[in-house]
Amino acid sequence: MKSYKKLSTEFYDLDKPQAPKETLAFLLEHLVSIQGPILEPMSGSGRILIPLLRAGINVEGFDASSDMLQACRLRCARDGITPVLYEGYLESIRLSKSYAVIFIPSGSFGLITDPNSVKGSLEQLFEWLTPSGKLIVEIETTVGQTAGLKEWASRSVVRPDGAHIVYRERGNYFPEEKINHILGEYQLIKDGQLLDKELEQLSIRYYELMEFSGLLSNAGFAVVDCRAPHGNSKATPADNGAIFVCRKS
Repeated sequence: MKSYKKLSTEFYDLDKPQAPKETLAFLLEHLVSIQGPILEPMSGSGRILIPLLRAGINVEGFDASSDMLQACRLRCARDGITPVLYEGYLESIRLSKSYAVIFIPSGSFGLITDPNSVKGSLEQLFEWLTPSGKLIVEIETTVGQTAGLKEWASRSVVRPDGAHIVYRERGNYFPEEKINHILGEYQLIKDGQLLDKELEQLSIRYYELMEFSGLLSNAGFAVVDCRAPHGNSKATPADNGAIFVCRKS
């Protein structure tokens, strides 16, 4: 992988230690009464998955980053939880069971940028669902995205041992593709010494609301609801994200 490696995982967990309360509440509203198994593709280090497991939700996860999965297992072990986790990419992983609900929060689906992979991933999600199953997927929209190469931006976090992880990134958004190509660098610094460095390349695809709704329909889904980020109101074209709630049509 070119992203979400060791330093990236450490930075992510320190930078985003808790699941967004609104997102978690929205998911719990949809999941608490579900009897069958639930799946979170692209589950990362468990920011969403672990609170759901603590709440007694029968959820499994998978991710393409072995470092993220290892961080998730360690966090679960501290809570006495044994998660069901798989490793692989959404567009190519093979799972042997069906799920009552599949959810992909926080815009993670945008990390799949190739049109054929997007199409194949949505079709795969459709196949994994039970006949009455539900898909909940959050995307980021093109609202607020500006064309061209951005200036370098940076921020840092502090580890428990006092070391700093400094992250620098520079994006380059191509509106004709609706894709932001990001170059990032992580530096681990302690007592003025550079201890480790990690480069990262990732791309994020953004959507128009009607565009993504059409992709869902082409994959066989019926859109039941489309909410603004965090699920508090109906999504509008002015929102920078949207949560689609779908069923098999």
